[in-house]
Amino acid sequence: MKVKNKKFIKRNEFRKQKAGKGHPVHIYGKTGNDFEFIGLTHSTELHDGTKTIEMDKNPDPTDTATAYFVPIAQSARVNKFNEALKGWELSKTDNEKMKPYRKPH
Repeated sequence: MKVKNKKFIKRNEFRKQKAGKGHPVHIYGKTGNDFEFIGLTHSTELHDGTKTIEMDKNPDPTDTATAYFVPIAQSARVNKFNEALKGWELSKTDNEKMKPYRKPH
């Protein structure tokens, strides 16, 4: 079914991707049938050499390891993600760090 409404809707949630290892992502918006997101990882660098940015606080309350985010905004269909993760939250300082890397709307 074709989506007529392509308006950007702000979101603030975490979900894991269904494909691959199921890495978590921070979803900051939705446009039509696509989520716009920034990926999270424990690695300081991706396999392609992209440097990640250290977060001040891990958004997963059960994880004490240092978390990093990928400084590249991406989008993917809503059906490529699992349900929203409960209890996860983005600190105010990490939100400010991510802002320059989000797609402008």
